[in-house]
Amino acid sequence: MPPPNPLHKMSICSKRRKRSERSQSKPPSEIERARFNHAASTVLPCILNNIFATALIDVQTLSNALCSNTTRLSHVSVCVQTSCTWPDQVNASRAESKFCAGFPIESRSNHLIVLAAVLSVVIFPIVGLKLWMRWTTSHRLWADDYTALVAAICLAAIAGCDIAAASMGLGKHYWNINPEHYTPLYQSNSLRMFYASQIIYVAVQVFAKTSILLLYLRVFTHCWFTIACNLCIVFLVLHGIAFTLAVSFQCKPVKSLWNPRVTGKCINLTATGVAGAIISIVEDLVILILPIPEIINLQMNKSKKWGLVLLFGIGSFACLTSGIRLKYFMNFGKSLDPTWAYINVVKWSIIEEFTAVLCTALPSMCAVFRHTFGLLTDGLQSLTGSFTTRRDHSQPSGDKASSCQSLTIHPKHRYPSLVDLALEIG
Repeated sequence: MPPPNPLHKMSICSKRRKRSERSQSKPPSEIERARFNHAASTVLPCILNNIFATALIDVQTLSNALCSNTTRLSHVSVCVQTSCTWPDQVNASRAESKFCAGFPIESRSNHLIVLAAVLSVVIFPIVGLKLWMRWTTSHRLWADDYTALVAAICLAAIAGCDIAAASMGLGKHYWNINPEHYTPLYQSNSLRMFYASQIIYVAVQVFAKTSILLLYLRVFTHCWFTIACNLCIVFLVLHGIAFTLAVSFQCKPVKSLWNPRVTGKCINLTATGVAGAIISIVEDLVILILPIPEIINLQMNKSKKWGLVLLFGIGSFACLTSGIRLKYFMNFGKSLDPTWAYINVVKWSIIEEFTAVLCTALPSMCAVFRHTFGLLTDGLQSLTGSFTTRRDHSQPSGDKASSCQSLTIHPKHRYPSLVDLALEIG
């Protein structure tokens, strides 16, 4: 059979649309009936072209032939999207939803919701613990703490947007999206959230990496290293501004991004995203390699040096996730089933962002472990000393003084400095 003629389908959509417009003067029940019939007529040519080998006995046979076959549903969806205007697509979606009611719907939305929720439960307490530890030990927050806090706040916004998008249909096939989500307000809000998350994504990257570089500046103070870190921070800021502007004004007019009724001219967002991902990987590698010369020159044994390399090289995890995300991003913008096809891009974007924020907190978590271990050790010592005192009332005064000292937390456990922590790894 020859391929379907899109112009013929467009004419069918146009004729049925005019008939629907004339039906606006009818009573509400008749308007609804006319809209459904119009939508069915709109999508019918696309359906027939994809089930030509099936014997059409009745409606049930037709629905079984179409609704149980993902490939045929995909072909129908592509046909409708490329042949009909937006209002006709919405009406066709409503008709198809009723036509395929009762058939199972393939969905990966819950995967995204669970992923975002689990990472939030794990990462945000770690960041909060880092900030609390810094405040209790030094009674102040440094520049790297503030930038890590901003990155965490932006990350929470992205997680919220992604969870909301999953509840709206992200992770389902495009033709399985609830037709009620195609209302102007609902559609506009969901697309605006996706638009906002693209901008916030850049902010998380910039603030998280800047936090790590500011941490480097507090640990290593050699002139060349300070200059290199400052240059990297300047590059990150310029990179963030450039890509924020590119994403913010990717279409002209901007509202065409969330309003399908407005025709706009857009840049190649796939090329922009791939370029941004490659630059991000290069930044991760630079942050990973930058402190190695300083660590090599430290006067310590090899085991401690390798411990420091591991401590300051945790950015390699972010580099790995960026590479995996880039693999999926290469096909971004090429599918007419975006809510299903791009779920891996969204999932790995979330993993990448959470990993970047985690990297800002892990170096300081050593302080938390040492502080907690010190408290436990001193507590056990004080408990042992008290037990010994109760057993032996004739204990010398010197031993009593020793027991009393065991009740006091050593300053090293109470206020550990980052440099001391770094130099005592091993």
